[in-house]
Amino acid sequence: MSEPLPDDKQMSLLAIKARACDEFAHIPGIAGVGVGDNRLRIYVRNAEVGRHIPAPYHGVPVDIIVVGQVVLA
Repeated sequence: MSEPLPDDKQMSLLAIKARACDEFAHIPGIAGVGVGDNRLRIYVRNAEVGRHIPAPYHGVPVDIIVVGQVVLA
């Protein structure tokens, strides 16, 4: 597991997450955006959507995680 980011870098990562949410929200197939292990995590419904996400994103490593169709139970 990676070292935790210092507080100022964590804030920077959260700001980058917010920017990614704004930028990617309009793209069909994006299920969500998160952070973990000092990386940006983009949750997509299929792998094709993930191919259009830049990595790294503003200098932060990106994980593309295919989650399939999300259904609320």
